[in-house]
Amino acid sequence: MNHRKPSTRLLVGVAFVTIAAAAVVIFVVERGRLAVERMAAEQFNMQQLILARSAARGVEAYYKEIKEALLSLAKVPAVEQKRPECLQCMQHVYWGFPQRTSLRLLDKEGILRFIYPFDGWRGELIGRDYSKEPYFQEAKEKTQVAVSHLINEQGDKRIRIAVQVYSTNKNETVRIGDSAGIIITPIDPGGKKGAEFQGVLIGSCDPYIIAQDFIKPLVSGKTGYGWMLSEEGIFLSHYEKGFTGRNAFTVRREKNPDISYEAIEQIQRRMMAGQEGTDRYISGWHRGKRRKVEKFVAYTPIHINSHTWSVAVCAPVSEVEQIVRITRRYYILTLVIILVILITGGLLYLLIIYRWSHFLEKEMERKTGELRVTGDYLSKLIKYANAPIIVWNPEKQVTIFNKAFEKLTGRSEAEMTGRPFDVLFPEKSRAGSLEKIERTLKGEFWENIEIPVLNKNGETRIGLWNSANIYDEDGKTLVATVVQGQDITERKTVEEQLCQMHKMEAIGTLAGGIAHDFNNILAAIIGYTQLALAEVPEDTELYSDLKEVLKAGNRAKELVRQILTFSRRHAEERVAVSVSPLIKEALKLLRSTLPSTVVIEQKIEQETGNILADSTQVHQIVMNLCTNAAHAMEEKGGVMEVCLCREKLDLKFTSMHTELAPGDYIILKVKDTGIGMAPGVIERIFEPYYTTRDKGKGTGLGLAVVHGIVKSCRGAVTVSSEPGKGSVFTVYLPAIERMAVTEAVKVESLARGSERILFVDDEQSLAELGKKMLESLGYKVFSLTDSSEALKLFRKEPDRFDLVITDMTMPRMTGDELAKEILTIRPDVPVIICTGYSERMTEAKAKSMGIRAFIMKPVNKADIAEAVRRALYR
Repeated sequence: MNHRKPSTRLLVGVAFVTIAAAAVVIFVVERGRLAVERMAAEQFNMQQLILARSAARGVEAYYKEIKEALLSLAKVPAVEQKRPECLQCMQHVYWGFPQRTSLRLLDKEGILRFIYPFDGWRGELIGRDYSKEPYFQEAKEKTQVAVSHLINEQGDKRIRIAVQVYSTNKNETVRIGDSAGIIITPIDPGGKKGAEFQGVLIGSCDPYIIAQDFIKPLVSGKTGYGWMLSEEGIFLSHYEKGFTGRNAFTVRREKNPDISYEAIEQIQRRMMAGQEGTDRYISGWHRGKRRKVEKFVAYTPIHINSHTWSVAVCAPVSEVEQIVRITRRYYILTLVIILVILITGGLLYLLIIYRWSHFLEKEMERKTGELRVTGDYLSKLIKYANAPIIVWNPEKQVTIFNKAFEKLTGRSEAEMTGRPFDVLFPEKSRAGSLEKIERTLKGEFWENIEIPVLNKNGETRIGLWNSANIYDEDGKTLVATVVQGQDITERKTVEEQLCQMHKMEAIGTLAGGIAHDFNNILAAIIGYTQLALAEVPEDTELYSDLKEVLKAGNRAKELVRQILTFSRRHAEERVAVSVSPLIKEALKLLRSTLPSTVVIEQKIEQETGNILADSTQVHQIVMNLCTNAAHAMEEKGGVMEVCLCREKLDLKFTSMHTELAPGDYIILKVKDTGIGMAPGVIERIFEPYYTTRDKGKGTGLGLAVVHGIVKSCRGAVTVSSEPGKGSVFTVYLPAIERMAVTEAVKVESLARGSERILFVDDEQSLAELGKKMLESLGYKVFSLTDSSEALKLFRKEPDRFDLVITDMTMPRMTGDELAKEILTIRPDVPVIICTGYSERMTEAKAKSMGIRAFIMKPVNKADIAEAVRRALYR
């Protein structure tokens, strides 16, 4: 065989072709590798930035929720006045917060007065001075909501939100003639005009719990993590707990001083400046191990009041570049083969390069598919996030409708794809919601916007929403809109209940003040009428007229008693009573008064247990609710269903009804098939004197009295109704384990005596009335209208009197203060206190002071006769 030496031209040609082919292959492979690496990095960083924004908006919404809850709580009278009842209000608000959160109330001097929850080490904090703390000074001096830096208290790191507590009303005593009253004037806390600074209400939060709730669920990769950084460069939270509270520029160097951290420090400075972006850097510490790791990072600012924090999420580049590294290995192998081909000959080289290029093409397709799987992983991370997330394109077509959104609306992603958005919103707010969506397509974004969402079953849920727009590389072309939110329906319900509770308390305060003046007027009317009746012959017309006056006075007395019951100021003796017999007795009485068109159905359990109440008031509840139900069926008749049972209410139920605590309750339901009520009527149904009946058919006090009685028993009453579908009133009363007792009512004749009595009342007419009543019973009475003069007289002649009767509400010295001084001078003298209404004095408090009897005005002759004999012979 003739082996010719290849010509120089051929060798040069083969070499040229070979080198050129190798260069082309190297260029194509390198370009493909770089494109894959760049595409993977860009896509991963964009996903991380979206997740960082979502985490930032979640943290902002969380702090805004706490701030609004604290601002609402700061307006509660019990908090303003730092009464012990404020702990119950703090408890109601606390139930809506995450774990490791606490509420604190400082007085205007910065002293800690109340804390909730009160457990463990927190007990020693009561009385501590926080007046030097920057957040207290900022809240006090700048009159704005203050957010603290990271605080270390007894080993726990906390961030505190402080809101001011101002007095929101002032009391003014007004006197008209001999009568006096109190006017409560609201103060505008927004303008702080006339408002007095009362202290600071603080929400103390654990930043680690915040990170667990809003950052950890959104990190990318298998070993990725996130952190929060303050504007001072302090870690607010970090995957490494030892980093939290440390300076970000020093703690890394302590962990690995061999690494240069210039890149991450530049990123941290941009974060401290409130900038947003993506980057990569070299770390010397990862998940508790000291090693050199390159990472992708995305960061975005968090705006909390005047603070600008930043949240960052990162993941090792190795997790994203795994595909690129495999491609790089094949690239190196390709270069080696090219060198072999250059040695073995151009033709073999060309053949091999052809086959190898074909193989690389297939391998690239396979690895690109793996990269697509990684993208699917990130998509699933959004799809299965706890927060509702929806994504739509510029054509308003849904591209992502995650599982949380499906749960919220009852609709699937497949069902929503291609459908108009209007099915997601209630009809009343649909136009406004669609308009907001249109504005996002024009470049606007949502920030903590409340938008109602319609569930497929017809239920309306309230959502708090944030949105972000994703643009193409040119920064102008809109690619998609991402919306993330949270369901705040339960929180809104609790807020509405708190507003209603405050409204009813204000109405009750007004009713109690009016009832006090009425009682003084009625005491004079009834008392003088009784005295006049004793002097007039029974067969005269004047006697009949006076009887009618007395009858009207007693009716007015009962009306005032109902007002006091509503306002929960009327002292009633409560004992353990069984509810079912009382209900059956009331229904028997009702049956004879109701028309035959109203059918009564009873579903009353026999062994429901007992409640702590006044049996007469329980009877009032049943009569008023059933009468109201019968009125609703007055025209067409119907069925009135009365149910009684016992149930155990859990925390989930009671968190929706702030008046109740978990435990056993006896539940009374009165259901009718009447005309029902509109929402506007339901909102006012428990207000006194509000009625939908025609004039002369009702006073409007019935349901207000029910509300007052139930509240005084520490229960709750709810109503559900729709026009044309009837109404259901549900009463929840706490059950007790004590046995019910029944006391016989003793009827005694009018008691008389001859003892010496000092009678004190600042109303001249009532002082004279008391004197005449007691003298008609045989007593020797000395009456005064000045409590100070009465004390001087008693101090001068302590043995002159056998009994002292005093009014409670008097100028300069109240009845309880007078009684205390008298008992100090002579401990054995019997004292009786009379009052029409007093928040300071109750029967139990009077007995604890040594006072023999406590009488509610207006007092008739029989009442005062019995009280005097009981006090003298106790």
